[in-house]
Amino acid sequence: MQQVKAGGRVVLSSQLATESNNQDNEDIFSQSARSLDVIQVEIQNTITNLGFSSFRYSSLPTSLTSKERGEHLNFDIKQRADGREGFGTLSEKILRTYYHTLAEDDNLLTRLISAHEPIICPAPGSDTSATQNLFQRYNISSMVILPLRWQTGSDWFCIFSLQSQLPPNELAVHYQSVRKELNARVLGWHLELMAFRQEKFNPYIIRKVLSPRARHILKLASEGYSSRAIADMTDISDNGVNYHYREAKRVLGARNRTHLVSLAKDHKII
Repeated sequence: MQQVKAGGRVVLSSQLATESNNQDNEDIFSQSARSLDVIQVEIQNTITNLGFSSFRYSSLPTSLTSKERGEHLNFDIKQRADGREGFGTLSEKILRTYYHTLAEDDNLLTRLISAHEPIICPAPGSDTSATQNLFQRYNISSMVILPLRWQTGSDWFCIFSLQSQLPPNELAVHYQSVRKELNARVLGWHLELMAFRQEKFNPYIIRKVLSPRARHILKLASEGYSSRAIADMTDISDNGVNYHYREAKRVLGARNRTHLVSLAKDHKII
């Protein structure tokens, strides 16, 4: 898989789905030198030139895509209406309406989890749906949604959607004409945006399901410190350290401490 350099970021010129065989799975992200505002302006200017009206980037651990799992962790899907796990130029009114009234009955998220190719939504030739009617009220006739799996790991799920005024069948044709350039740019932005995942895109952290103290303890555990040493370093009791371990294991569904640290790393909590 060929890598190219564009605007100082690593991007990929190939299709989105599969990582290169010689690309390791280590986390390659570092804090971006650019602010989200600057990145957003660049993205919007680029997609406008490529014929799209707005975009939305979001990220979610796959363990939270299950309705039952989300409810257990107090991740009501309607909470996502505030847009805190993503960013972009898609209308906030659309987000609020969609997550408050339509998302629970929409199978789009389920389709995206297993998708390895971009999805045109609504599908060309499909019947009008409530979601389609909502978007059309804001002059959006269709969108292309790209599942991003590069450097996210199997436990993490990111999507980049681009909205269009074109009818779905025309968007499908248009996307094919710009996909090579668009896919490379989207992957470059994804690599840069994932540097912000803890402060901007990680619901475990944004929704404070795991406290800063618990995350600090997990970080120390990942560095090899014992419970006794962590208690001394954090000025809390052994029982206090073990309490945070128990809560973190419950939240992440970990079997033991080693598994807990592994899951915390997979979910980008530490």
